[in-house]
Amino acid sequence: QKLHLINKLYALGYLLHRHKDPSKAWCVFAMDNIITEEGESHGGSGKSICFGALKYLMKYDDLNGRNRKLTENPHIFEKVNEHTDYILIDECDRYFNFSYFFKSITGDLEVNPKNNKQYIIPFKKAPKFCITSNYTLYQVDASTERRLLYAVFSDYYHYNSRETYNEH
Repeated sequence: QKLHLINKLYALGYLLHRHKDPSKAWCVFAMDNIITEEGESHGGSGKSICFGALKYLMKYDDLNGRNRKLTENPHIFEKVNEHTDYILIDECDRYFNFSYFFKSITGDLEVNPKNNKQYIIPFKKAPKFCITSNYTLYQVDASTERRLLYAVFSDYYHYNSRETYNEH
């Protein structure tokens, strides 16, 4: 449990500061600690609450990770500008297309607002990314791994009727 706390604090600290290092261009990926059968989802461990709370301290944009057509939207970052601190992609499903965000995480961010001219936010001023999901990513290779900073959440103190844990 102590390791999980340190991991979450590190991820929160990474998102809270605006310094961006090209060798440490990560997307915080918050996931459940419980390993489940493929396709199973439990949740309820506080991922969205934890990283959603940053919106009270920082400028952010949130995207619906359950929207299967999210990455087909040519205006996906239309609300983002150089003052946006982080982008939260919340509740991603198991088929979330993480590779779509590779360039946005490690390079400049292309913004295409509706009815306006497209512009680029340079890497140093571009927001950081955070994803929450009840699933692991379905395609993980070396290119994906180097862009991820895992934040693992346990539901140890989350009482349930299945008696998985004895604590109330």
